[in-house]
Amino acid sequence: MNAQSVKSFKYVLIESQKGSPKDVEERLYEGFTELGFKVIKEEDYDSLQDSEPNSVLLAKYRCRQSASCIFKLQLYDKQGTEVYEDEQICANGFMSKRLDRRGAISRIFKQLQKELSSSEDKTN
Repeated sequence: MNAQSVKSFKYVLIESQKGSPKDVEERLYEGFTELGFKVIKEEDYDSLQDSEPNSVLLAKYRCRQSASCIFKLQLYDKQGTEVYEDEQICANGFMSKRLDRRGAISRIFKQLQKELSSSEDKTN
């Protein structure tokens, strides 16, 4: 995936998932905000798609938990083309499922930050 193309976006819409633990979307919100993106709500998505059609990413995620947490994040542009994907597995042994989720999500954002930073270095 091309992290540099992710860098050209300003906004992220996190697609809500029914039954998803509340802490997942909170952590995604924090992570995208820390990377400099503005997280928008669904009601703002259509107006931004009209006014700034190439500035909005749609973030989809999947979280599966059993003995370990498998967390997958996919980012799409307006045309539905995937511009970034990462999947992380985290298992803290006897720790809580919430800590496993936070660990997997943190790893995804560390990797995304690393790739965004390396794409900046290549352009400078």
